[in-house]
Amino acid sequence: PSEEDVDVFFKEVFGKRTFNPVKKPQAVPGGYIIWGENKLPSNDVVGDNKDSTPSSSSNSRNDELVALLQEELDTKESLTEIKDRLQFYYMVDPTSTNEEMIDLGEEYDSPVLYVTGRDIEPDTNKLVKLGVSLLSGVLAAGFAAGL
Repeated sequence: PSEEDVDVFFKEVFGKRTFNPVKKPQAVPGGYIIWGENKLPSNDVVGDNKDSTPSSSSNSRNDELVALLQEELDTKESLTEIKDRLQFYYMVDPTSTNEEMIDLGEEYDSPVLYVTGRDIEPDTNKLVKLGVSLLSGVLAAGFAAGL
């Protein structure tokens, strides 16, 4: 996505009750990362639902955040030009893993919104795909023949 599209998303979609960004969007390969905090109320009370756990409550809260942000993106008149060009994901920050975290087995870090274009599949020329496939076949046949 373009920087302008992400700036419009940043300024128009977030609300005080949904997602509180703490930094401006940062460009990363494939899109932009926006650090912030899910401001939806936590439902950590297990209550009558025996299948409910704090973890599942947190997941449903995160899913609710994504649904609310998507609804905001879909319904605001000022966002009609960018809504078909942007896709976003609420995920653990993929940029902050270091060796120490891996050694300690830490799997959780702060969540972020990762904003990408709608089509995140890389564009590859069909001739390149064909050439790589043919070369692979020739090399495999040569290896099998002992050449």
